Amino acid sequence: MDNTRIPPLALSAAAFERIAPAEYYKRFIAKNVRPDGRNLKATRDFSLQVGSVSTTHGSAVVRWGETMVVCGVKGEVAEPKVNTPNQGYLVPNVELSPMCSPQFRPGPPGELPQVLSQRLDQILQRGGIVPLEQLCIQEKLAVWCLYIDITCLAYDGNVLDATILAMMAALQSTLLPRATLDEETAIVTADPNDLVPLRVERVVLSASFAVFADRVVVTDPNAKEETVSDSRISLAMDSEDNLCQMWSFGKTALPMRTILKQCFKSAHSSLQKQRALLNQSLADARK
Repeated sequence: MDNTRIPPLALSAAAFERIAPAEYYKRFIAKNVRPDGRNLKATRDFSLQVGSVSTTHGSAVVRWGETMVVCGVKGEVAEPKVNTPNQGYLVPNVELSPMCSPQFRPGPPGELPQVLSQRLDQILQRGGIVPLEQLCIQEKLAVWCLYIDITCLAYDGNVLDATILAMMAALQSTLLPRATLDEETAIVTADPNDLVPLRVERVVLSASFAVFADRVVVTDPNAKEETVSDSRISLAMDSEDNLCQMWSFGKTALPMRTILKQCFKSAHSSLQKQRALLNQSLADARK
């Protein structure tokens, strides 16, 4: 009988990641590094281009690692609500199609784009971002409705932070034509040569994190890290680091207070970089 021992099969790193993705990531994280080379608190490189879509009243493109989103703001005239006759509307919508990732399918919006749209709406409605009174053309008769459409062109995780940054940049670059209403004809006339900047009173940005069962919090998770993590947390904060919104998904064995302490500490660096990029990009666009 042949007692020759068969050596164990050696797996390549790519095969190991496919077969046991959670264990694959845990081995990296145990050494305070991630498979893409970042340390646990590092964000990916991100860039911002303002005013790149000429068919809108305001626009921005954000590249966040391999994630890319474009935001366009378009104003249309609408009737105000009866209970808010001097206020306009802000209507955000996020689209994730198969074009950005095969995990998204054609047809009605899936869960993620609906959740993203809801989170943007929460920021806009509760954060005091844009005073809705400035969107009034004629009280009780006509207001601006701003459609904030965001399309993901490439998806590699943390689309929320990229989406909020793009929305804030697009809103701050929005120029609306001065509009007047002829009450006799009920026709609104807009002068394309007399543009009025949209006033944004509060800038809110977000920092997102993934939490692993071994009590590790990582900043700016990519798509693979989101998939294998046990929970995710996002903090939306204004320019004075006041918390505006917090969202969490999943469960963790750690007390929430312990997790938040780590997240707040790491969020400061990410938000500082975003604010600096936003301010510089807007300044460049206005030159």
